[in-house]
Amino acid sequence: MQKMLELRLRGFPAKFQHIVIPPSLAPRRLPSVDTEVPDGVYSEIASSSAQSFLYWDGKAIKYDLSQAGIDNDLPVYGLSMSKSITSYLLGRALCAGHIESLDDRIKKYVPALDGTFYGDATIRNALNMASGDRRLYSDSSNRGGPGVWKDYVVPVAMKGVPIVDAMRKLGNREPAGAAFAYRDANADAVAMVISAVAPGGLGEFASRTLARDAGFEHPVKYLADRDNAALAFAYFYATRLDWLRAGILIGEEFKAKGCVGDYLRSAVTDSVPVNLQRAPWRRYGRFFWSDHKWLDRKHVAMLGHGGQTMLIDLEGGRVLHILSIRQDFDRLKVMTAVFE
Repeated sequence: MQKMLELRLRGFPAKFQHIVIPPSLAPRRLPSVDTEVPDGVYSEIASSSAQSFLYWDGKAIKYDLSQAGIDNDLPVYGLSMSKSITSYLLGRALCAGHIESLDDRIKKYVPALDGTFYGDATIRNALNMASGDRRLYSDSSNRGGPGVWKDYVVPVAMKGVPIVDAMRKLGNREPAGAAFAYRDANADAVAMVISAVAPGGLGEFASRTLARDAGFEHPVKYLADRDNAALAFAYFYATRLDWLRAGILIGEEFKAKGCVGDYLRSAVTDSVPVNLQRAPWRRYGRFFWSDHKWLDRKHVAMLGHGGQTMLIDLEGGRVLHILSIRQDFDRLKVMTAVFE
């Protein structure tokens, strides 16, 4: 387990290029209150491989736990929570007029993907994991499955194959409908759109939007392939407190009037049914999960492999962030203890 943590924290960053996003000139203050973590939550987190646990009650950090070595200035990985960050940036690019429509095909903005399945996909469908790419992979499970790992993640993340080359190798075929099927390549294609349309590229655009408005205190980064294409499906890095700041900002924007708020709210209103057996979240849209079976409050979630969690309360502004290696804790128990 420690080897996996080291690989994610330091091994992967050493293998790839970095798209560095400078911090805000005015970092957001995060006041904290000295509150004891409830016994049930503490025991659940402390006995697991969770490395960091933060709970923002809408006004201050109420609960704060971290393992030794997870300092507040250490960039930590997001895994698939990175997809939601990428979606937020896509929304900012759309609202700034850099993208004409979510119904545009990705190749309109990224000519390098012309002739590939993902170049022919619409931005909207890619954001909803509904691009119809299920049968591109050797395993056609809607959940993802070994085929996604073998056919895309291993070449890109383990072998250093450029993202465009990996997408070309997948081939092209007629979409298998527009139903939910979880495929990492959708996020990388969306990130390529942002990189292509935003003045200064992905890093500068994220600094002017996400980092500034969230009030990041430290530089954050995407890992990138040798062509400087972001590995947006899993490799956005920020400190634990800057991850929390991102969640707070997204929760604020969900409630705000205007284009960005409309875009984020469409993560719920323009979502697709997940239809996965035993999956507690029933809807997916704009790289966000929503409609949990056992949560009453309005919410969206940013989720990643191994229990990575950012749960955002859309009514009270509360945010729960968990950095973990494995999901060896009862996520529902922890969520309901602080949210319901």
